[in-house]
Amino acid sequence: TAEGKAKVLDFGLAKAYDPATASDPMRSATVTSAGTVAGLILGTAAYMSPEQASGQPTDRRADIWSFGVMLHEMLSNKRLFEGETISHTLADVLRKPIELGDLPESTPPRIRRLLERCLERDKMR
Repeated sequence: TAEGKAKVLDFGLAKAYDPATASDPMRSATVTSAGTVAGLILGTAAYMSPEQASGQPTDRRADIWSFGVMLHEMLSNKRLFEGETISHTLADVLRKPIELGDLPESTPPRIRRLLERCLERDKMR
């Protein structure tokens, strides 16, 4: 911004599903719909928060989670959650232990702590 502040926004990772051009929707990383419905899951599976992945209501923690996933990916050059299908990826988002071992050794402890906080599944922590 003009004030020198960074803004993290929707990265445009989701796109509308077009059956005419899609090959196998179960292999696509993105789950989308033309409209929204309560309990419907929309977005790119690998970047969804656990609440999104389970169709639960979300709040700002969903953005914090997605930021953590993106930051981890940027630092490690590896996807944190990557299943063969959307279902596998969503299951990983919900249950796969978060490992920071993929991060470069030079990653500062403050950044590691930030990632641990961003990728905390327990809402009460």
